[in-house]
Amino acid sequence: MDFQDKNIAVVGPSKQALEAMDYNLLSNFDLVARTNLFLEHEEDLDDEQSRCDIIFLNGWSTRWYFNKKDRLKDVYVLTKLNRRFLPNNFFKILQGASASPVWRKLLKNSTFRSRLGKRKKTKGLRQYTPYLLTLACEYLLSRGANVTVFGVDFYYHGFKNTENYLDGVYRLPSTKKEESNHSMRRDLRYWEKYFFPNEKFHLSEEVQYYYERVKQSWKPKQ
Repeated sequence: MDFQDKNIAVVGPSKQALEAMDYNLLSNFDLVARTNLFLEHEEDLDDEQSRCDIIFLNGWSTRWYFNKKDRLKDVYVLTKLNRRFLPNNFFKILQGASASPVWRKLLKNSTFRSRLGKRKKTKGLRQYTPYLLTLACEYLLSRGANVTVFGVDFYYHGFKNTENYLDGVYRLPSTKKEESNHSMRRDLRYWEKYFFPNEKFHLSEEVQYYYERVKQSWKPKQ
């Protein structure tokens, strides 16, 4: 799929942000991107609320669809898994691509790495995992798209409170493990350095509201 100069809305699962969102705005976009298991619950939403042209999947949600590929037949699928970890017929049946090259590029960025230990010789490398939404934005921007983010609160209401997300949409394993792998501070630092200077990147009004609040708890490197 050609994303060059397409206007794309990337919509996250935050209930508070979605409740503040004007869904009529989605009609102004060429494409709407969602994440993970959104399609499992689209029937609970109105037509405009359920619009999904692109789905970004992490490793766990990709495997969820190995035996349910028909659920993805009407959308363009982008998974962070390398093709060698996918069934041979995965993209023969579905439209889409592996975002693994962009994912590996993110992992190598110094923002998501730090040294542990007081002495230089004993310092070990700590690898943080970027959030899926960071991958989605990076992928689309690298393809020349205009990206606007909706439905994200940067876990302002608390990562552990799954009730902050659309019922069932955020069914991921072990939130404790999820917290230990990620660092919202580092993702925001990456956004500050690479996304915000890009004139093709925008936050919706409700996402900007949450960003202004969560950024008080972190300091981007000068």
